[in-house]
Amino acid sequence: MAGNLSTLTLLSRDREQPWWQLQGNTTAFAVQVEQATLKQNRLYFPPTRQRQWLLQSQPPLKQAPRIRLRYRPDRFLIAHAGPADLVLVGGNRNVQRPHYPVAAVIHAMQAELGRSWTPPSASLGARIRVRGAAALLPPKPAPPYRQWLLWAVLVIAAAA
Repeated sequence: MAGNLSTLTLLSRDREQPWWQLQGNTTAFAVQVEQATLKQNRLYFPPTRQRQWLLQSQPPLKQAPRIRLRYRPDRFLIAHAGPADLVLVGGNRNVQRPHYPVAAVIHAMQAELGRSWTPPSASLGARIRVRGAAALLPPKPAPPYRQWLLWAVLVIAAAA
């Protein structure tokens, strides 16, 4: 009988973040008894939009593991009523896209309307720039109201 056992921890972060976020952990093993091999080496985690990944193992593995990540393009489900045009806006640095349960809504609709139902397709119209490069700039910092208030209290207290 031969085998390997290790606790794997998967962490990720975006480029600007100094801290790592836990995506998941598992106990991975590979045990071989005679001709049979039993393996547990997969780690599943919810979709995330991160750029950097770190896999830690305890105890350290003899061979570096292989991480396979997959890109999933965004899926949009637009509940639209009326003849008005839709505008798709993108490229703003300050926007954080939440995870909506689009797949659950589609499955619920397919359960109601039949497995072959698919949402109607939408197409993009002419491309226009709204704010251009200015949309990618970081927001201006808020005025230091608290600091001004503390100075005002200090001046009033000194004058009294």
